[in-house]
Amino acid sequence: MAFLPDADLQRLERRLTPVSFEIGDVLMEVDAPISRIVFLESGLVSYVTVMEDGASIESLTIGPDSAVGLMGGVGAPRSLRQAIMHVEGDGFAIPTSDLLAACEESAAIRDMAVRANMVTTSKLLQSVACNAKHGLEQRFARRLLACSDASSAKRFALTQEQIADTLGVRRTSVTAAARTLKNEGLIAYRHGRIWVEDAAGLEARACECRAAIRAELDTLLPRRESSESRAKAG
Repeated sequence: MAFLPDADLQRLERRLTPVSFEIGDVLMEVDAPISRIVFLESGLVSYVTVMEDGASIESLTIGPDSAVGLMGGVGAPRSLRQAIMHVEGDGFAIPTSDLLAACEESAAIRDMAVRANMVTTSKLLQSVACNAKHGLEQRFARRLLACSDASSAKRFALTQEQIADTLGVRRTSVTAAARTLKNEGLIAYRHGRIWVEDAAGLEARACECRAAIRAELDTLLPRRESSESRAKAG
């Protein structure tokens, strides 16, 4: 929402309600009406695809750079995937009907919704390429950095089973990748929690997709300087 001019941001703020989520909370069910859109200030949400054997595979992640259910803001009637909180966090929710009305009233809000959905689509397409091209350790590093970006916490409650499901690999493969990153001094883990020891080193270890997604975000949703900031600068 930092993309919006002050007047349009204030138009939305009147309709927002604070929300908070714990790990495992379900924000949307698959094929359910999109009744609200959630703008995260912190936390990370996984969109998951459930296979015939019951396995849940992460298809997409949404953090503070986008919003959960935003397709509803451009008229999509139902959710395509289940959305589950992966890293605890908070933010603001708005009824879908209110955002649709705001999009009718404001070209800037409508443009924000379209651009944010483009960012989400770009992330999804980049993830498809990433899964086909890049190694597990690179993808693991990118995932941990995404968790770090989305939270002020230094440690994350992530088990190796959860990471394996997220990355669509076997648990033994995650164990080996985690051991490698730990031996390099990049991460540490204990009792179902993991934390970043060397963010710069982990950044260098991550695949190119992290930088590509960030560049796309900066292009599609550049932050506007608020009137308060402009006044201080003047």
